Amino acid sequence: MAKARKKRIEKQLTAILFSYEERPSLIEAMTAFRVNAGRLVLEERGFEKICQDFKSLHIALNSTLDSDLNLHEPEAPNINAVFMIPYQTCSKAGGYLKYGTQIFGGYDLKFEDCKELEKLLINHQAIVTAIFDQQSLRDNSTCSIAFLKRKKLLDNSKAGQAWKDFEKAFNPLLVDAFRNSQRKLRDWHTRCRWIDVSDVMLHAIDIPVNDQTQKLAA
Repeated sequence: MAKARKKRIEKQLTAILFSYEERPSLIEAMTAFRVNAGRLVLEERGFEKICQDFKSLHIALNSTLDSDLNLHEPEAPNINAVFMIPYQTCSKAGGYLKYGTQIFGGYDLKFEDCKELEKLLINHQAIVTAIFDQQSLRDNSTCSIAFLKRKKLLDNSKAGQAWKDFEKAFNPLLVDAFRNSQRKLRDWHTRCRWIDVSDVMLHAIDIPVNDQTQKLAA
């Protein structure tokens, strides 16, 4: 029985993200969230990859890109611990009451959700890299064209128009790829956001969730 339970926890769990200044106690966290099992993984103890994925997700969701490929990314949040507990069993109210702004949200995750997020983040980073490559190409080409113009080795009007035509054709493709990637990450975020145990119980017995319950589950 214990082995089967451990297997279930590994295949699906709730990950609560912490941005702490003073490391939380595992026992106190379990008490606050009203769970009877849990594991606290810390960035400082070799779990940088787990924390970095959630940081990357936050950055991707809150970045903006304009039609000229000017990318504005927010500062990475200080997610330095993840509290892993049995799937959809926590009480959010007690956790927020004790830890407040130290909690950076959470996700209810099945194994396939973790694999999907990893793939989405890799794809998104590939698009961001292509955007930076295009910006570098633009800067280098601008300098090269300006040099050739000074040497009177290029037709000024044709050179300028050729570059404008290139950006007009290529830039929208990168913008569309970025926004499509961002939409997929936002869909993942919405689908996997953690649910309060009270909401799980209400949905199980098909009772409409009232406004106050919705606020607690946000």
